[in-house]
Amino acid sequence: MAPLAHASISFYVSPTGDDGNPGTEAAPFQSIERAQTAVRPLTDTMTSDITVVLRGGLYQLANTVRFDHRDSGTNGFQVIYRSFSGEHATLSGGRAIIGWTAARDGLFQANVGPNRFRQLYVNGARATRARTPNAPDFYRLLRWDEDAQQIVVVPNSIASWSNLTSVEMVIMKQWTQNNLRVESFLEREEGLFIQPREPDRTKAFLGHLFLRLDAQSYFFENALAFLDSSGEWYLQTPTEEVFYRAREGEDLSQTTVIAPHLEQLLEVRGTAGKPVHHLCFIGLTFEYAGWMEPTEEGFVVSQADAIYHGITPSAGRVGVAVAFAHAHHIQFERNTLQHLGGTGLVLHTGITDVQVIGNRFRDLSGSGIVIDSLLETRPLDPRLVCQNILIANNLITDIGLDYRSSVGIFAGFVSNTSIEYNDIHDAPYTGISVGWGWTGKDTLLGPNRIIGNRIYRVMTTMADGAGIYTLSKQSGTTIQDNYIYDILRSPWAGNAPISAIYLDEGSAGITIANNVLERVPLGIFLHRASENTIVNTVGTYEERNGSRNNTFHLEPGHSLDAVRLRAGLEPSFRDLHSHD
Repeated sequence: MAPLAHASISFYVSPTGDDGNPGTEAAPFQSIERAQTAVRPLTDTMTSDITVVLRGGLYQLANTVRFDHRDSGTNGFQVIYRSFSGEHATLSGGRAIIGWTAARDGLFQANVGPNRFRQLYVNGARATRARTPNAPDFYRLLRWDEDAQQIVVVPNSIASWSNLTSVEMVIMKQWTQNNLRVESFLEREEGLFIQPREPDRTKAFLGHLFLRLDAQSYFFENALAFLDSSGEWYLQTPTEEVFYRAREGEDLSQTTVIAPHLEQLLEVRGTAGKPVHHLCFIGLTFEYAGWMEPTEEGFVVSQADAIYHGITPSAGRVGVAVAFAHAHHIQFERNTLQHLGGTGLVLHTGITDVQVIGNRFRDLSGSGIVIDSLLETRPLDPRLVCQNILIANNLITDIGLDYRSSVGIFAGFVSNTSIEYNDIHDAPYTGISVGWGWTGKDTLLGPNRIIGNRIYRVMTTMADGAGIYTLSKQSGTTIQDNYIYDILRSPWAGNAPISAIYLDEGSAGITIANNVLERVPLGIFLHRASENTIVNTVGTYEERNGSRNNTFHLEPGHSLDAVRLRAGLEPSFRDLHSHD
């Protein structure tokens, strides 16, 4: 006799449910945490998938939702958290700001209590933190005073601004950004000398002397005096008040204003000995997370989203809304990450056999997807490696809105990672960046695949980046069938190279094949990059600083049209564009 088929197990959650309910469709739980406690006793003896179905609506998170090894599927089955079919379950780390009243000079104000935030959203649209000059313009500094560790700008650049030490000077340094809180300033005949607060000042003058250049672009941010344009806001921390200048037609009594309250919405974290596994998240929306570290200690980037952290500067990373660490056999599919004050998704350490497919990333202060935050050449414990990862058919747009060194998809020391058929556009810096370490030595890197991506309108603010950028030797890596176009150098960017494809220091063993590069400053830039093969990729190229033994082949009959048509989201995921 054939064994009876085991029915799959489902629990239901609804914002209008009750955690005292049994978690059925008719009587759902109210919280994800309650569903977790229902699932955990069942996982050891799984004979089918267990699904937690989230009904549509808003899940207002009081705390980060956390998963660990106890939430894993077993016996080859999955634990799945997903939206109800045709509905949208939204996990929000934001809080509504209400009680707006008219203030002076056409402004509106509201009390926010002790909540602190760096972003504000009005009817789902990101408002602008008050700045001068107004976007998209910048000022230009005069020079960096290395001896005094001060920044020299033109005279009379600072007025009698209230709360001066909350003001941030936001500087574009080729491929890095500094947010430096202002401590004091001194007017002299040759200029106005600005002294940043600590530890911002120490971090800003660390290393990278070649990045502290005359005439770099900057703006000031976060003072009431800058609040002169519609859609701008300012948080006056001492009085716990937020001020906002309404856009035309906005009635704040009929408007939803959201400020982030949580810094992280979802954390899935195992350990090296007890990883999380066989867990899926499908069709969920994550929105309104913040990140406050720049307010507390400034913001200084070394590259991409790797930052200097702490008073004795050490490596840190931009904050993240959804994070995975020590996890394998994970599926993250058809989710939306939006309105975030940092990076969207991080696959941190010990990540294996993970699929990130068909997600939408939009309106982010930081990067879209970051893989490998350990950034170690070869960790002593092999369980810490990030490998066998698929990043495919994701739509990544309008990122780096606050931290302009951010990347659409960043991968550090990864191996056997495929970045395929993603659509990346409207980003201030690089679209896809793979590799770390600036080395020609063998590391964990490679072979990786960067295939069929469509990348355009990137490098809109910064310099020394590309549509696709690599670092270090990664033998067997392939960059193929990508369509990269419409990249323009910003007048504020600096003079470092900008190209469609950029093989930077140590890049070796890479094959670049059948890519279409159109309307870009430079097709392929090779900088201290050797032993690479370029096939059927038509465009300008430049080799510099010891690049050698790179070979170029052009075969007849190659179709550029086929690459243009296929690049980006595959047909079954192109519905993501309907919300673009």
